[in-house]
Amino acid sequence: SIEAVLKPSRNANKNEAPYMASIDGSGNCGATLITNQLLLTSAHCAECPDWGCDISVGSIYIDDFDEKDPYRKPLKSIKQLRHEDFKISDGGVQSFNDVALILLNETLNFTHESLQPIAGFAKPDYTKKAIVYGFGAENPEGQDRATQLKTREVSLIDNEKCKELMTHAIIKNTKQDYEICIEVAVCRGDSGGPLIQIQDGVPKLIGIATWTTDDIYNCSTAPHVYISPLHFNDWIQKGIAKLTPTEKH
Repeated sequence: SIEAVLKPSRNANKNEAPYMASIDGSGNCGATLITNQLLLTSAHCAECPDWGCDISVGSIYIDDFDEKDPYRKPLKSIKQLRHEDFKISDGGVQSFNDVALILLNETLNFTHESLQPIAGFAKPDYTKKAIVYGFGAENPEGQDRATQLKTREVSLIDNEKCKELMTHAIIKNTKQDYEICIEVAVCRGDSGGPLIQIQDGVPKLIGIATWTTDDIYNCSTAPHVYISPLHFNDWIQKGIAKLTPTEKH
């Protein structure tokens, strides 16, 4: 699993990623707001206890909330739906079908620019940079979770190069067709968080943070791996209908 955006990162601006959520449950994770009741994250982040995970939306801060942050909403998870074929490889690094939905205990109102759902999913454009967001660790050893949302621009790694890099890892992995590879950029605490690309002038979700190469050692080996929400769109849409059957989508 992965946690914080590594340097050279910067602090995110106040309304830069209004779809970003943080999950505090069995571990610290990120997530993306996709409807007024649901988060999209990785399956290994959706391990909430019966009393629910603590969820925060509408804020770029993780700890120090005060009057300057009036749109932050502390929420709870009430249900989770993990992909039925989710599993972790025998080597303990690679995650398969690592996608999940989390139902919030409140229906959100999108009346302010600091709290908005993502504008949709898209295919990655390998000729352009992408953007990662996370509250994870800022050093490759995975200590010291960020207290403010971090972000950085990243390069995507094409499929052939990514396959080659995976064969050079200490723990070997085989690239899946739904995986999107990026340069070294994230660490513990960033799992489940978004990989964004601006397409047609709008931020689109192209990936969900899932695993990093040799992450049982540290976060400094490429590739870092996201999964495509577009690939799992049928599963996601069925999950939305199952968790929020009375809502019009």
